Amino acid sequence: MGVVMISGSGFKRCSIDTVFYVEGNPGEYKLHKRIPTNSEEDEQCLAKAKCDSNDDDALIMAPCTHCGTKMFNIVGDANQGYVVTYDDGNQCLARDRSLGSQANLVSM
Repeated sequence: MGVVMISGSGFKRCSIDTVFYVEGNPGEYKLHKRIPTNSEEDEQCLAKAKCDSNDDDALIMAPCTHCGTKMFNIVGDANQGYVVTYDDGNQCLARDRSLGSQANLVSM
């Protein structure tokens, strides 16, 4: 069984383009996409597409200065698993099976 990882605004099998690292404090994490060595890509972070909307739950890869990058949290443990939340736990990162591999935020 393969491990499924986030890859920008979607989910896919674990590979170099699904590696992220976390920066910040709990509840204010930024999820940075790891850039491969010798790459000329600009640094990107996972972000909520529209910061001022509670109705739009779309995720995008955006510059790490984007307003939707700084409200993530990671909760859980190695035994039970982890969940990525947004906006003080009001939303959680999920995969909508009807959208295939598309990742989005769902209200908790």
